[in-house]
Amino acid sequence: MSRDAMSLLLLACVAGCDAGEPATETAGEAATETAAERAAAPMLDAEARSADGVPIRFDVLGSGEPTLVLVHGWTNGRWIWGEHVRTLSRTHRVVALDLAGHGGSGVERSEWTIDAFGEDVVAVVDQLDLDRVVLVGFSMGGAVVLEAAERLGDRVLGLVFVDTFHDPEQRVTVAEAVQMEAMFRANLRDTAFLRAFAYSPDAPDSLVRRLHQRMPAEPHEHWFPAMRALFAWLDTEFQPTLQRIEVPVAAINTTRVPTDVEAIRRYAPSFTVDTMHGVGHAGILERRIDDFDARLLAIVARFASTEAGGR
Repeated sequence: MSRDAMSLLLLACVAGCDAGEPATETAGEAATETAAERAAAPMLDAEARSADGVPIRFDVLGSGEPTLVLVHGWTNGRWIWGEHVRTLSRTHRVVALDLAGHGGSGVERSEWTIDAFGEDVVAVVDQLDLDRVVLVGFSMGGAVVLEAAERLGDRVLGLVFVDTFHDPEQRVTVAEAVQMEAMFRANLRDTAFLRAFAYSPDAPDSLVRRLHQRMPAEPHEHWFPAMRALFAWLDTEFQPTLQRIEVPVAAINTTRVPTDVEAIRRYAPSFTVDTMHGVGHAGILERRIDDFDARLLAIVARFASTEAGGR
């Protein structure tokens, strides 16, 4: 089984499930916020309807353009972004949503496809009437924001992938997909499994324990058709979709799997990557929040500069 194929899903799943707030080792500047300041910041918790009628829950905080739309990975929810919603909202409007079948969003979907998840993002952007957005996708969320960007057109300034798409030419075989599904079903609540795939070896035990406590007794059954749909999308849709995208594309990746920059640039010539060392897949969002945010905001500023230069 290819390393990136394994990590794309295994690590996406063990990064979290559908309840609670993500554990944080350090929040940098966020740690200086007082409870009163956090309480004073108004957050909109609202709902949109996706193209197939499924209700999609989302939060909005802050002001300032472009709007940052944060999309979680497989089996996560909007909560995976944790303190990032507040820290990023100091300078930008931030939208964090739950894809269908995750978090507080609806589960009555007949076909769990990447296209349908992309429509979830479009529904939220349309509901808020946003015309300048940067789409940020964590793990499976990278595929979702690519599909959403095709539908949103020139409202998108750029895309940011978070620890995903290290090699655009790797594939998952049918046998690997079957093996991966069986592995999830057997090990979802195993702490050694969580540590091995979600974090670096030096991650605090508290992160692993809290993650273990969030795991459902049994995985939601609709997660697995979504997983199979992702494999199919990677096999047939990823490369042409990436090639059709005309806005800048960037990534913030861990070093758990090398990013083949040249391979990605064959499909997206503008592609750039920032790498974070020693954090793990879940840890990229949990362990060095100020570092991650600085990298993301620098990318967003570059996107805005590119937009201004193109006018």
